[in-house]
Amino acid sequence: MSGHSPQSVFDKLLAKRADAALCWELACAMLLAKLPYADKVEMLPTPFTDELYYFGISRRFYEAHTDQVERLWDAIGHIAQSQAYKQKYRSVVDDLKKKSKR
Repeated sequence: MSGHSPQSVFDKLLAKRADAALCWELACAMLLAKLPYADKVEMLPTPFTDELYYFGISRRFYEAHTDQVERLWDAIGHIAQSQAYKQKYRSVVDDLKKKSKR
């Protein structure tokens, strides 16, 4: 099944045009906290996959702003690995999941 957005995929689930769907955890959790999905679509407790995303910078921009780009990459890596970020992300998703079950 394909869709252009998590909402369009969820709409297909509600219309019984699909039985299962994949989407990003946070996007799904945000939708599940809202009607009409909250009481009709369920997120499984285990993620389907764990993906890495890379931030692309053109060679020209990098050459013009090398120090800033290196600091940005270092900061992104540091933040992504920090316990505070991981805990905050998990907290946001868990809160949205709780809202969807109300």
